[in-house]
Amino acid sequence: MIVDLAPYFLTWDEADPSRHPFDPSTAAQVVGALGLGRCVPRRPEVSYADPQMSAWGDGEGKLWGDAMSHALAERYGRWALGWRWAHDEGDFDSFALLRKRILLA
Repeated sequence: MIVDLAPYFLTWDEADPSRHPFDPSTAAQVVGALGLGRCVPRRPEVSYADPQMSAWGDGEGKLWGDAMSHALAERYGRWALGWRWAHDEGDFDSFALLRKRILLA
């Protein structure tokens, strides 16, 4: 696990929303300006149970997600690392949320 990317290790001071103003209306523009937002990798057109999907999630998808996490943390601060978390997932590599965001892009 890369501790620098894991929101689990944030202190409350680092994650407290009242200390980190955020304007959601500008988020898409900011992400697009980061460059990585314009080159989101496409997942394979296979079922989620297909081993090719797992390989993509552990490879290209994870590499892109890590790079985006670094870029968002650099832009907004470490509190932004939580973008990859999903409901019922306790680890920072929430492939389910990453997959959902990619599908919606």
